[in-house]
Amino acid sequence: MSDGGLHGKVHMSDIPEDRLKILERLAPLSLEAALSDKATPEVELWTLSCLEDKLFLHLAGIKKTVISEKGEAVIVRKYYQEALRIWKWLLVAKPVPKFQLSWYDLSPRLQLELTSMDRTGAEKVIRLAVGRIFENIDFDEYHLTIARYLAVEIVP
Repeated sequence: MSDGGLHGKVHMSDIPEDRLKILERLAPLSLEAALSDKATPEVELWTLSCLEDKLFLHLAGIKKTVISEKGEAVIVRKYYQEALRIWKWLLVAKPVPKFQLSWYDLSPRLQLELTSMDRTGAEKVIRLAVGRIFENIDFDEYHLTIARYLAVEIVP
């Protein structure tokens, strides 16, 4: 077992099989070499909470240029704009509009982490990360109403 520290020695038997698959794709050397004392590369393992944080921070940082009503180019946060776009319709529209998340906006590591999870787990992590965008806009409104109706759709 690991000594509990962040950089403790990791043995093959300590790593769950689903995480081994990810490590095999990420490690520049063979997995056994990457975990041995002689290996120099480090492989960072992410918990679900870490994945949620990294996904939220990644989405929050994506920007796009839009044209204002005055014809000026304005840089906005893409997913905050998406949250504001559907906010007013979440409680009144039938069917409930879905928050649209572009798969290609995600980094290769985020894509890999999400595809290595079961569908239910990945959907939960994505929904929680997107929920934090809504939470930043209006904490009370999000927790009192929006959280119940929020659905995320992944688009190309």
